[in-house]
Amino acid sequence: ENRINLRELKVRRILLETGASSTEMTLPAQSPFCRVDVRAGAASVVLRVPQGVAGRIVMESGLVGSKIDPQRFPYNGTAYETPGYDQAERRVEIKVEAGLGSIEIVSE
Repeated sequence: ENRINLRELKVRRILLETGASSTEMTLPAQSPFCRVDVRAGAASVVLRVPQGVAGRIVMESGLVGSKIDPQRFPYNGTAYETPGYDQAERRVEIKVEAGLGSIEIVSE
């Protein structure tokens, strides 16, 4: 079980590779741009996106239950994306590759 808080850090790239585990991660709130790659096997992953950070989420998954905040990250046909993402001052781009388990992306 992992709990990772990167809220106060300026991070440009995060790679989370995990197998049979549970991970809860708060993403950076101060970075102008952060790329997050999640590669998960039979895992439960919760990503918390701080308020004021726009997000683009691309899911490439197998038998994964996903829960993504539809109000903040509406689906545009190819990705879940905050309206105005390209012009946002602080952005996070999340790519999820998962086999089994669950992925949850929530607002914080």
